[in-house]
Amino acid sequence: MINNSRDWLLKTIEEKNEWTQVVESIIPIEDNLLKINRKEYKPSFTVLVISRKEVKINDIEPSITSRDDIEFVVNIPSDSIWEGGTIDLIKSNNCGWGRVKDLMSATFNCQNVGDYISKEYQFIEDSLPNHSQVNSYEYLSSRLIRIHRKEFSPINIMITNDYEVTNECITKARNRNDDFSLLVFTNPNTNITQKATKKAQDLNIEPLTWGDFFSRLNQE
Repeated sequence: MINNSRDWLLKTIEEKNEWTQVVESIIPIEDNLLKINRKEYKPSFTVLVISRKEVKINDIEPSITSRDDIEFVVNIPSDSIWEGGTIDLIKSNNCGWGRVKDLMSATFNCQNVGDYISKEYQFIEDSLPNHSQVNSYEYLSSRLIRIHRKEFSPINIMITNDYEVTNECITKARNRNDDFSLLVFTNPNTNITQKATKKAQDLNIEPLTWGDFFSRLNQE
């Protein structure tokens, strides 16, 4: 009987063919920890498994600061939010983080899974420092970024990687946080519906492609 998120992930890895092609064995360690042994790459690594709609520091700090073998933190819900402080703590402990699909990508492709970063965040972290106005940036959450600019005041952006931005997407973004006015597409193929554009205007949200956002950074 599956009684927690760790057991659900354990069963998923053991039963799905794409996992078994890469994973030699998987061993439960504690209630929220798994040790994954791979057929290639670094022989084994430890995963902290959680299941939260909003991931807070207290959800991971006791485990990640008391052990030195955790290399990845995976959160089961796909539509979750990670607090900015949580992301900072994970990074400072040289761990990868993300959803189950991120764990799969790290397991399949990374010699050291602690180095894993998703394509979306890799794009953001490679791109932002290259803008002449960007002095620094910080994650307020996994979807909300504060950018400190050299000649203008700081600006908060909500990011989305959705292929289609709908009316519901705009409403959800605003419900998540009031402290932003720019909704920035990190997916170059994102399309926004007419209803979503109207909804964004009603909620004082400016939807922008990444290129348009870079131009917007040069304005107050």
